[in-house]
Amino acid sequence: MKVFWKWEDEEDDGEGVGPVWVQNTDDSTVGWEQWVRRSVAEAYAT
Repeated sequence: MKVFWKWEDEEDDGEGVGPVWVQNTDDSTVGWEQWVRRSVAEAYAT
């Protein structure tokens, strides 16, 4: 599984926010409906 996150904007505290999509081991890709902070994407990836 691979998690991709793209910086599109930033919050008032300077942390980036953007879309996330996940590529599964079978090469299917699922995009998250809402943008999230980078820290949230990193936590999910770990």
